[in-house]
Amino acid sequence: RTMRIEGDRDQLMREGDAAWLELCAVLDAAHADVPLHDPDSPEWTSRYVYTHFWRMHTGSTHAIRDELGTGEPYQWSDLDENELNERNAAIDRVISPEDARRVAIESRDDYRALVASLTEEQFESIGRRHGDDLLGGHYRGHLDYIRAASEG
Repeated sequence: RTMRIEGDRDQLMREGDAAWLELCAVLDAAHADVPLHDPDSPEWTSRYVYTHFWRMHTGSTHAIRDELGTGEPYQWSDLDENELNERNAAIDRVISPEDARRVAIESRDDYRALVASLTEEQFESIGRRHGDDLLGGHYRGHLDYIRAASEG
């Protein structure tokens, strides 16, 4: 779950903001229950992509706060990423599309504010390792999946 992100923090955050806005526009234009990714992964609807990012934003925020408090690297779950995504998809089906969007946006706002508040030293030692869910890479990955499926 951790990946060290290289580059200028402000530039990375601007790129992440742009990728998030682009992803939200794509998700908002889609029906909440129509699969957006590969046909072999039907759970990736706009509702589920939003709840997925709510969980990622919240998890990364927790990891950063935990590391700030303990000074120790955060220990993520041992669950396989696909297993975790499947489990969460089953749980998150009860969340309305509107609530899924709202919690994703709110959790991203909290996550972004936390990363922006880190000192340069904290960002270098902690923020870069927990930044993929904010700094654009993860958002662009889902945009690429959605584009590939629509061209498929």
